[in-house]
Amino acid sequence: MGVFMITLPIKTKRLYITEFDESIAESVHINSLDADNRRFIPDEVFETVEDARKTIATLISFYTQKDKPLVYPVILHDGRQIGHVQAIPVEDGWEVGYHIANPYTGKGYATEAVNAFLPPVMERLGIANICGVCSAANIASRRVLEKCGFLLKYEGAGILHKKEQPVCRYEKAHITIRLVSENKKTFLPLLLLGDERESDIDTYLDRGELFALYKEDVKSVCVVTDEGGGILEIQNLATDRHFQRKGYAAHLIEYIAKHYTGRYDKIILGTGDISGILSFYERCGFVITHRIPNYFTTHFDYPIIEDGVLLKDKVYLERHLDGGTGRRGRRHNFLRAQ
Repeated sequence: MGVFMITLPIKTKRLYITEFDESIAESVHINSLDADNRRFIPDEVFETVEDARKTIATLISFYTQKDKPLVYPVILHDGRQIGHVQAIPVEDGWEVGYHIANPYTGKGYATEAVNAFLPPVMERLGIANICGVCSAANIASRRVLEKCGFLLKYEGAGILHKKEQPVCRYEKAHITIRLVSENKKTFLPLLLLGDERESDIDTYLDRGELFALYKEDVKSVCVVTDEGGGILEIQNLATDRHFQRKGYAAHLIEYIAKHYTGRYDKIILGTGDISGILSFYERCGFVITHRIPNYFTTHFDYPIIEDGVLLKDKVYLERHLDGGTGRRGRRHNFLRAQ
């Protein structure tokens, strides 16, 4: 093991991360050829096994050098190499990267690998912050970063893989999330961003659990209620107006999902029929289940305008939690959208 290497292998429930070996050149070559890799990371496509072997040899040499890319294969416990994770030196620090080959996507392997990789590599590098950059169109990659606790710092024009394109830059945040049991009304100014009538908030605040996300001061809050039968409902999710679209709400949702996994089956929520909001929840792992036509025009005696759109239908979404109780319960309440 070289002077600058991290302690390997890094083991998780399903994976292990270790150093490269030229014997896996063929699988590296095959895994690099999928369509998403060609589209989003074309400079990591190896057209031949020999191309992969040469790159592996270079990466192995970097393990003992300072300020060089640190790239490690991600391997299933049965020995199949399915991708890689990496830390790359950039102008203003270090950047995390990852790729899971197409046959293995959609199973949470990238999130599992990045979460396991970051603590030891950041300790080995002696860094407190690390960024992640991806194409704005790469929704799967953005989802991985958000699930791993990265916050969106920039979205706009940029250069990625030698090509000008819309990009997203995320940074790993040092944040704290607290479960608040007393003086919940202290957070009323934020809660009113998610539910504009205090009387509606009063219907769920006392019986719900309130989570508050802090980075220096409070940035986001979320109230979750137990609706019975293994079902949770997000009643209110709100972020300070000055800090919206930075990933705080997505990070809070991931924390809450992990907090309840194993005890509940799913989380549901209702919201207005706004494309940007629905896309946000879908990136957070929710799927649309049904809608209530004209909910807002029927239940409110004044128009509800959000993002410049008059709200009419209420849309319900749900996200299943792995390892839930398996219980089936009563139908949830139809309350104010977030």
